[in-house]
Amino acid sequence: MIALAIPALYTVALFAQGQWSASAGRETFEYRDVARSGPPVDASPVKWVGEGPSLVAVFDRATPTRLHRINIDLASARSFAYVGPVRRSEASAEDRAFRFEGRYEYRRSVFRDRIMRGLDPGIGVQVMGRWLSLSRHVGAGAQELSTLGTGVACVAAAAFHRWSRWSAEVTWANGLTVLRANDRHSADSLADATVSGGGWLTDLSISGAVAISAHASITGSFLAAGEGAMVSHHNQTYGRRRLAVGVTYAR
Repeated sequence: MIALAIPALYTVALFAQGQWSASAGRETFEYRDVARSGPPVDASPVKWVGEGPSLVAVFDRATPTRLHRINIDLASARSFAYVGPVRRSEASAEDRAFRFEGRYEYRRSVFRDRIMRGLDPGIGVQVMGRWLSLSRHVGAGAQELSTLGTGVACVAAAAFHRWSRWSAEVTWANGLTVLRANDRHSADSLADATVSGGGWLTDLSISGAVAISAHASITGSFLAAGEGAMVSHHNQTYGRRRLAVGVTYAR
């Protein structure tokens, strides 16, 4: 019993010593069919676009030279429309998207305070897992598409901590994913398929924090993310844009 309690107490102490952030915002989600992923890219000019709330929780444990980050991201979208170059058509009110994602990032500082005082460049790696569910309705028919993906990405970042009252960070991630997709059609069961494949992801995140006490800060962030999925004849691209505000508590 004592042997089991020691790892549990160590885990509690580990998380208690880090920095927690929680934020909420509004996210725009878009989906586009792609016929060919190689250059020149051949894609539908029409995007399926919706928006909804997003919740993000982040845990950071940092030393002067290393950063460990765990990110949990939850978002849903409704109010979809088909948006083309010259017109916009409202989609079914039953259309929806739901996403749950978790990431772990390990980052090392390079040339800290050497280029500019307070500037902390870093490089690292992310591993991620994500579940995405889409529901689209056309007439009496419905398509239910769900994908389970894992991936790994390289990370380049720059944090700025010159003054104690505020800080900022820019992070860019680019990597590859492995996907498993289930596609179901209510009007045509012969079109149902379960397929595997791969894809890519690219994220750009900009965030800032303003201290309001010795341990707490108000944070704001912007995320622009793109992802491609290439699974047999089911090729798509996804895009996300998110603005969020929240609070950070550091021990």
